[in-house]
Amino acid sequence: MANHILSIVGWGRDATHGDYWLLRNSWGTYWGEGGFAKIKMGGKNLGVENSCSWGAPTPMQAAEVRAEPPASTKTYTTDATVKAGTYFDYASAPRPKARSADAHVRVVSPLPKYEDAPASWDVRAVGDAKVNYASPSRNQHIPVYCGSCWTHGPTSALNDRFNLARKGAWPQVFLSPQQLINCMPPPADKTQGAGGCLGGDPADVGPFLGAHGGVHETCMNYQAKNLYADFKCPAEGVCVNCEPGRKGCHAMGQPALQNNFTKYYTEEWGRINATDPAANAQQMVAEIGARGPISGSICVTPEFEAYTGGIFEDTTGCTSLDHSISIAGYGTDAATGKDYWVIRNSWGTYWGEQGWARVVRGTNNLGIEITAEWTTPKL
Repeated sequence: MANHILSIVGWGRDATHGDYWLLRNSWGTYWGEGGFAKIKMGGKNLGVENSCSWGAPTPMQAAEVRAEPPASTKTYTTDATVKAGTYFDYASAPRPKARSADAHVRVVSPLPKYEDAPASWDVRAVGDAKVNYASPSRNQHIPVYCGSCWTHGPTSALNDRFNLARKGAWPQVFLSPQQLINCMPPPADKTQGAGGCLGGDPADVGPFLGAHGGVHETCMNYQAKNLYADFKCPAEGVCVNCEPGRKGCHAMGQPALQNNFTKYYTEEWGRINATDPAANAQQMVAEIGARGPISGSICVTPEFEAYTGGIFEDTTGCTSLDHSISIAGYGTDAATGKDYWVIRNSWGTYWGEQGWARVVRGTNNLGIEITAEWTTPKL
């Protein structure tokens, strides 16, 4: 009798053991072959051929498609029902102050040059074949509001860089922001926030992952809360499995438990924060065009919260940085001639353009060209 559901994602033939099914389980990447398994076809093996179900996706419904901006000087649309504070806590968001960049720089390879960058680049459509290397979008506010954007921007960018460097090869990397919330103490001066859901410095992520490594989301699912007030992270804060009944949850890698989870490390890291935003914009283009997405920071405004599509252009002059995002591309709009950044937010796919946005480039809009961070994956 069947007692477990999984997905069957392929089949093949082994020279020694014959035909097999390729299965994806839901027990984390530390189980089996990165969360997958091969099981012999035929012979009623585990009852896998007794029953199956399937479904076919339908095209996106018209109601879900974002409308194009109207023909006017405004190049983006907003939702008037979205009020200030729907996605962002203006009262408690930290306003980071300048810090020494020494710990945030480990440069071994030559830095990319602006003159070598392509005219446009987007991680969702790379090369002539328009291959998508973007990792999944996230929502930092589920199950509760959490000011953890500083973990989402850098990890999303690094996920993409792993995918690019490995040319999309399985298994894809999907780093756990919760591990960083659990294990990364805030700077001693608290200038970037009080740590975890109370804010942190995205530039600290690269050095931390270089020293300690990051784990897959299935090792430490996002919980949107500070699990350890002192950030003295026990093994249970890195990779955990919860057993049936009253056995409870236990750290993976402990005696009598599997130690089959992978850690992902960074090789190099750096910060783009010259005093001239125009110079920063050129170096950001060079870095993205050569090596992929980077993390950055912006000033959130009520109009940005209400954004639904198009090329956003702030008119308030806000440049007080209080929110981290990943910058995953750049381009120029053919109709308006406006240069823009492609950014990925961490407010869910119901915000913006399926969780993404375009922000005007070259004018330091929302302060996006004040500072940015990059890391390279260690393969």
